[in-house]
Amino acid sequence: MGNTKLQYAVRAVLAAAAASAAGAPAYAQTAPAAASDTALQEVVVTGSRLAISPNDVSISPITSLGSLDIQKSGLVRTEDLLNNLPQVVAEQSGGTSISSNGTATVSLRGLGSQRTLVLVNGTRLAPGASLGATPQTSSSADINQIPAAMIERVDVLTGGASAVYGADAVAGVVNFVLNTHFEGVKIDANYGFGRYDNNHADLLANLAAAHDPVPGSVVDAGFNKDVSFLAGSNFADGKGNATVYATYLKTSPAVGYQYDYAGCSLNTPSTLPGPGGLHCGGSGTPATGRFAVYGQVTPTSPFVPQTPAKAYAIDPTTGAFRPYSSATDSYNYGGLSFLQRAAERYTAGAFLNYDINDKTNVYSDFMYARNSSEANYGPSGLFSYTAATISCANPLLSPQEVGILCAPNVVAANQIAFPQNAGTNNINLYVGRRAVEKRSARRQLPVQLLPRDARRQGEVDRRIVL
Repeated sequence: MGNTKLQYAVRAVLAAAAASAAGAPAYAQTAPAAASDTALQEVVVTGSRLAISPNDVSISPITSLGSLDIQKSGLVRTEDLLNNLPQVVAEQSGGTSISSNGTATVSLRGLGSQRTLVLVNGTRLAPGASLGATPQTSSSADINQIPAAMIERVDVLTGGASAVYGADAVAGVVNFVLNTHFEGVKIDANYGFGRYDNNHADLLANLAAAHDPVPGSVVDAGFNKDVSFLAGSNFADGKGNATVYATYLKTSPAVGYQYDYAGCSLNTPSTLPGPGGLHCGGSGTPATGRFAVYGQVTPTSPFVPQTPAKAYAIDPTTGAFRPYSSATDSYNYGGLSFLQRAAERYTAGAFLNYDINDKTNVYSDFMYARNSSEANYGPSGLFSYTAATISCANPLLSPQEVGILCAPNVVAANQIAFPQNAGTNNINLYVGRRAVEKRSARRQLPVQLLPRDARRQGEVDRRIVL
């Protein structure tokens, strides 16, 4: 009986175990979706559409200035665009007046434009700074002929260029990449000027004390007017492109006398702050003349002024012959100088490109520029000092002048220094006088015509200056 109950218990356990092992549920499998019948049309790798920076393919550092940067700056002159870069030193900017020759050159690192190579679309830009330039810069390129509206990008290379381009690229290379594959029509117009408040009381007081013109409270000057036209179109199913452009720039001058800080040339005492501090002065060659008589008491003594005062001038009010004073007699040339030169420029050109095959491109470029730049500064004259031999018996000398310049001891010392006058009534007089009767000196840059010939890509670039 007991065995029977035990047998039933063992069988129940084995049956339960077998049922759990054999009773695992079966799940239905989902049938795979039917494959799409649409074939793969295109695979786009987005990274290949990123613009390649020149620094990605160059072993030397390159600074690039794009068209968007140019538009944001609002500048209309190409040299002004480059002058914002720290590695560029302007040799002839729009603010250079007295020493200007009307050109705009590029000097990288201040090493000189003769050591900076300028390229346009990878080809050398012809010299354009020969007129009035120094021998060192006579072969430098004038970037006035490059219109800012056509610039797509400017690449500035400041190292390692001489190994590729030669000695004229020791300082570096500036490459202007122009938009020669333009499509459509684009017209831009710009108008601007500079406004300045003449509110510096100390500077205005200096002008008033020197009897120089005092400017108004507000000045608007340096007007710039710029218009550009650009048009282009593709042809032959995109194998070719023709692009034309024309620009006009008119710049009005900004003159020193319009501003409180430039209305006069400041003279400084020998030590600062010194007696009187800064005051309006200028050139030591005044409009009313400056006169001095030098000589030697003995042949071995110093060559020094022999009159009671070192130099004399004509008083503009009384006409008296009195001692020269730099504080009152200096000529103010600063008020006449241009802070921004007057300029007028016309440019025009055309670019034609045609791809014969994947390896051959025929293109023709034509660029024309007419640039006129005007600089203004003080009139010329006999700069102090210019030697002149005069007779003490000259009837144009006043008795006061004869008493000072032709005193016996003065004549004797002067003739010791200038023995050719010995035994005569002549002296060697040092004279300085500004020729204010003449107009201020002005210079202009003439016409420039720069054609480029058609050629196959890879040929040597030939630019001819007519």
